[in-house]
Amino acid sequence: MSSVSHEPSLPFSGARQTFGFNDGAALAGTLLPWACLLAAMVLWAISLPEISVDEIGGLGLITALPWTMALSVGLIAGGFVIALGEKPTRRLTPLALILMLVVLLHGTPALVYDNLRYPWAWKHLGVIEYIQRTGSIDPWSRYLAAYHNWPGFFLVFAGLGKLFGLDPIAMSQIGRFFPLGLNLLYALVLPYIFRCLSTDLRLVWTATAIFVVGNWVGQDYFSPQGTAFLLLLIVLALCLGPLAAIPPRPSPHAPALYFDIWRLRLWATRRMPVLPRALSPAMKATAIGVVLSLIVAIVASHQLTPILLIAMLSGLFLLGRLAIGFALFAIAAEVLWLVFVADPFMGQMLSMLVAEFGAVGEDTFGAVIDWNSVSESQRLVSLAGRAIVATIGLAAIAGCVIRFHRGYRDGIAAMLALAPLPLAIATSYGGEVLFRVYFFALPFLSFFAAALVFPAPKSRLQPFKALALALLLMGGSAAFILANNGKDAQYRFSDSEVAAARWLYETSEPNTLLIEGASTYPRQLQNYENMIYVPLPEELPAIAAALSSDPAGLLGDWLHNHDGPAYAIFTRSQNAYFEAMNPLPDSDLSDVVEALLASPDVEIAFVGPDAIVFQPSTERAAPPR
Repeated sequence: MSSVSHEPSLPFSGARQTFGFNDGAALAGTLLPWACLLAAMVLWAISLPEISVDEIGGLGLITALPWTMALSVGLIAGGFVIALGEKPTRRLTPLALILMLVVLLHGTPALVYDNLRYPWAWKHLGVIEYIQRTGSIDPWSRYLAAYHNWPGFFLVFAGLGKLFGLDPIAMSQIGRFFPLGLNLLYALVLPYIFRCLSTDLRLVWTATAIFVVGNWVGQDYFSPQGTAFLLLLIVLALCLGPLAAIPPRPSPHAPALYFDIWRLRLWATRRMPVLPRALSPAMKATAIGVVLSLIVAIVASHQLTPILLIAMLSGLFLLGRLAIGFALFAIAAEVLWLVFVADPFMGQMLSMLVAEFGAVGEDTFGAVIDWNSVSESQRLVSLAGRAIVATIGLAAIAGCVIRFHRGYRDGIAAMLALAPLPLAIATSYGGEVLFRVYFFALPFLSFFAAALVFPAPKSRLQPFKALALALLLMGGSAAFILANNGKDAQYRFSDSEVAAARWLYETSEPNTLLIEGASTYPRQLQNYENMIYVPLPEELPAIAAALSSDPAGLLGDWLHNHDGPAYAIFTRSQNAYFEAMNPLPDSDLSDVVEALLASPDVEIAFVGPDAIVFQPSTERAAPPR
C-alpha cells in the first residue's frame, strides 16, 4: 500500500461530466427540470387554499391534502431525476428542486396551521418568557431545569424578543416557520459536506434529497436540538473542508506502529476528494474562530449534541483528517460547562444518568409506539416512520458494500454514521434516544443510500435506477407526511386553544393546581413556574376506574381539596390524543367533560370553541383540614 489514489476535484468544481445524452436530449435535460419546478410551484400554490384543517383526522395532514399536492411532489421527483443527467457540475438545478421539496414538506403546515405546532415548542416559549420577565435564568427550577442549565438558545431568543418587542404569542408565529427555515439551511450545508466525501455531484444531490424525505422525526422545530444540529453541520463542513488535513507521513525513524497507523488512515480515506488549497493565515484563523465559537454555542445550548460533536471530532482526528485540538477544545468546553454551569442539574441527575448508562431496555424504547393500544390510523403513522428508517438503512448498507467493492473506503462517512450509536447506551434521553440517533446519523446514511444509485462518478443513471429514485422520493414524501404530520390532530392548535392556555397562565398564581386532560395543548407558554401539573394520562392506570365511573367526583375532589387556586383544562387536541392513543379504553375525554358540565361541584372559568377550563364551584365548600 505504497500509494493511495484520490479523485482530483475540489468541492463544487471539477471536470466536465457527460452521461450519454445527445444534444437534443441534453437541451431537454436542461429545460425540463426547470419546467417541472415551475409547474410544481404553481400546483403547490393552488393546493394551499384547498387545504382545510378541519378535515385533519387520525392520519393527520395527509387526509386534508388535495390531489394537486401529490402531482406537485411527482413533478419535483421527476424533474430531479432528469436534472441528474444535465452536467450537474455546472448547474444547481437539482438543488433548486430539493429546496422546493423542503418548501412543500415543511412550508405547507407552517402556512395552513394558525399556530405553532407541538406542545413542547410552547414550553420553549415559556422559558424565553421567563427570561424576559425576570431578566435571569433559574438553574434550580422545579420545572424545565434542563433548559435553564443549557440556556444558550433561550437567551438568544429572549434577547431578540426584547429587542423587537415580541411576546410569546408573537414569537410563536415566527416559530411556526422554524422547521422550514432549518431544513432549508440543512439542504444548503449538507451538499458541501457530501462534496467533501465524494466528487460525484449526482451522489451529492441525491444524498441531500434522501435526507429531506428521511428527516421525519420532528427534531427540527423551534428548539435547541434543531438549531444545535445546524451548528454541528456547519462545524463538520469546516472541519471536512478548509480545516481538514491529510495524515502526515511519519518520520523515517519512527516506530513501525506509526507507519501502520499512517497506512490504515490512508486506507480508510482511500479515493476521497483532494483537499482544497491551504487557506491564508487570516482565513484559517477566521475559520478556526468560527468552529470554536460554534462548539461553545452547541455546548451552551443542548445536552446531547456536544457528546456527538466530541465523538465526531475525535473520529476525524483518529482518521488523520483533523488536528486533535478541536476535539480537546470540545471536551474541555463540555467538562467545564457540566462542572461550573450545569452543576445544579447534574447534581440532581448524575446518579440516574450513571444508573442508565449501558442499560438498553424499556426506557430506551419508551417513546416507541405501543401498537396494542393505539388506533389503527396511528399504527399506520408509526409504520410510515419505520418504513422510512428501514428503507434508508437497508439502502445505506447496500450502498456502502457496493462502494467498498468499487474501491472506496469511505471511512469518514462510516465513522460519522456510526458515531451516534453509543448514545443509545449512554442515556435513554426520556425514551427518545432512538429518534435522536437516527436524526444524527441520517445525513451519512443518506450518503450511502445515494451511493446505491451512484456508486462511482462514471456509473450511468440506468432507467430502472432513475425510476427507483423517483419512486423513492415520491413514496418517501408521502411517508414523510404520514410520519411527520400524522399526529397533527394532537399537535396543531387552534386560536381557541391558544386563547384558553393564555388566559389560564396569565391569571395563574403561585401554587396553582392544574389538571390537564393531556399534555397536548399550548402548555407552559408563560408563568409556567406557578403551576402544579397533573396530566391525567400520567395518573393512569391508578385512576382509570374512578375516571371512567365518576370523573366529576374524582376531579371535583381534587379541585376542591387543593389549598390554592385550582383549574382543569380540556381541549380539542387533548381529546384527539385520547382518540389516537386510547389511554382510557372504557371512556373518552369528551365523557369526562360532559360529566363535569353536569356537576354542581365545578364551574366554567373559560370556554371557547375548542377549549374549556373548569374551576371549583363556589357553591361547594372545601372540607375542613
